[in-house]
Amino acid sequence: MKIKQILFLLFVMQGSLGSAQVRSVFEGAYTFQGKAGTATFEFLQDEAKNTVLDGFFRFDYLKKDSLDQTILYKFQVTGEYEQNERSGNWLFDQETHRVDVQDVVNFEVVSSLHSDKIYVEAVYKQGKKTGTWAFKQNEFVNGELRPKAEANGITFTEGKITENIDYRAFEGDYTQLIRGEVNAEGYLDGEWALVYLKEGALISEVRNYEKGFLLGIKQRNLETGARVNEVIFHKTIEKLQKLEEAPQKAYNIADRDFGLVYNDGFQSNSLPVQIQNSGNRFIDDFISKLLQYDNRRSEQAQNAPYPIRTKRFEYALYDDLDELLAAIRKKYQVLKDSTEKYAGMNALALNKEKSDSLAYTHAFFSNRLEKFKQMEELMGLIRSGDIRYYDLTNFTTKGVGFLSPLDLVNYSYQDQDKRKIINREVGYANPQSFLERVDSHLEEELALSTALARYARRQLQSIEVSQNLVALEEELTEKRSLVETLYENHESSEALEQQFFDKFSGHFLHGLLQENLSGYATADDPEEKVTRGKQLLDFLTELELRYPELAAIFPRNEEIDALYKEETFDPFTYTRYQARAKSRLYEAGMNILLPYYLTELTKENDYGQIKNHLDAIELLQQKLIDLRDRSTKGLERKLGRTKNMERVRSLLDL
Repeated sequence: MKIKQILFLLFVMQGSLGSAQVRSVFEGAYTFQGKAGTATFEFLQDEAKNTVLDGFFRFDYLKKDSLDQTILYKFQVTGEYEQNERSGNWLFDQETHRVDVQDVVNFEVVSSLHSDKIYVEAVYKQGKKTGTWAFKQNEFVNGELRPKAEANGITFTEGKITENIDYRAFEGDYTQLIRGEVNAEGYLDGEWALVYLKEGALISEVRNYEKGFLLGIKQRNLETGARVNEVIFHKTIEKLQKLEEAPQKAYNIADRDFGLVYNDGFQSNSLPVQIQNSGNRFIDDFISKLLQYDNRRSEQAQNAPYPIRTKRFEYALYDDLDELLAAIRKKYQVLKDSTEKYAGMNALALNKEKSDSLAYTHAFFSNRLEKFKQMEELMGLIRSGDIRYYDLTNFTTKGVGFLSPLDLVNYSYQDQDKRKIINREVGYANPQSFLERVDSHLEEELALSTALARYARRQLQSIEVSQNLVALEEELTEKRSLVETLYENHESSEALEQQFFDKFSGHFLHGLLQENLSGYATADDPEEKVTRGKQLLDFLTELELRYPELAAIFPRNEEIDALYKEETFDPFTYTRYQARAKSRLYEAGMNILLPYYLTELTKENDYGQIKNHLDAIELLQQKLIDLRDRSTKGLERKLGRTKNMERVRSLLDL
């Protein structure tokens, strides 16, 4: 019975696995590494209906340049996938063709073709670069196909180049080359020979490596034979010899791998680092061309491991290092934030000529920005943790830019060039004392920066208040003159309008304005004066804004008066005359409620409420206009001859 159950389960499992592995073929539009073309490939669908590339793959791309129709781009990819990973042989063929039309003779085009072709043969196993790769770059000019660059027999193992490299690039009459050894672990080893163009000169560079450690570089000009530069890494050689003899407490070989740049603690602007740059750029240009179609490199360019590697030492600094480095990071960031704030402060830059001390303070913070640029390399090592791979003795051999015994700050005040010197204690004897000196230096900088920032804030605040008052008083004077002129020059069409504007101006422009001006004049505190001045400005601005609405009240009254008049015939005198229509409604609105609203407005002590009064008047006027053509007999009976304000407002639904 148990045997039958086991056989049944095996049959079910085989059946389910078999159903999940049915291959399908896709043929249609497809985007490969940002290029929109067509593809044909085999794929599976897993149980979640996800597409799994598995089987042959082909991609074709053909496109004319959008700006120049004489340029044609072609790109073809063939290979195989296994469970979404590249597998086996892959071929990448990219071509760029440029057609130059020179003439048309007897309806035949006379043209020339200039083409570039890049061809990469790649081998993968489970998505990893494994096997022998090749790179070729050709160009077609004047009817002739010429080689431009080539590299054959580049062997990869698990994503690393593990055999020698031989790359040649042809530039005019020159042949540039890379020829070097890579050991089975993927580390640069033995002698490397480079020939490359630099600033028009053909440079020969010979490097010597030992299992990833750079021992020396020699450069010479091939045309003149003159030596360009040479560096021998004596300390690296000495450390490797000591490690061969016995384990060292101070350092050992790091477990981590590194890219092309070999650095045993040298500052980035030092010769041991600078001498590598040109050659490294040439090598990296070749690696980039070789791997330009590799999906891992294109998708994870920043994180992908470099296919050829170097080694470094790892140094045991001392106990409690993490605590010291954390303190340095914190102080540096606080100081940097404060410095950037004050160096970029417009108010400080604009007012630096107010006093010698402000001029110096501005120059100090600007000067510190340069200091931070000098510190950034060390801080980057501390932040990343890479400081443990740096021999700080090498780092400090020729001095450290931001640690100087005489800290000079140059500045200008009233067209005179000045300077201040800050004396520093910068001595250090070993890596530990160097980091401790950096910490104490930041502590001193923080104290000085904080004091100068506090001084700058006080001075700028005082200047700002004074400047604000001057500007505010100028604006107040201008605004007051404008508003007073506006109201004084108002032309009234009737006596009632003139009486209203006299009362309004008397209350607001002479009563409330004078009251506020007295409060402003008696304020002693500059900040209180600014606050009162802003209130005065707001008060005058409100009067300016409300003038058009005030001026519109009485012209609209005249419109309503005319609207509520109608021509009537007197049969006894045989004459026509204008009679008041809907007299009770008109009386209630225009003779009772409107005067009340106008009176309340001229008594208002809060200038912020003027708008509300004007809204109430406009609502009343609009209500009377709307009711003119409506049936209002019932409303007029209710109004009667009442003079009660609230009743009138209620009946008019105001």
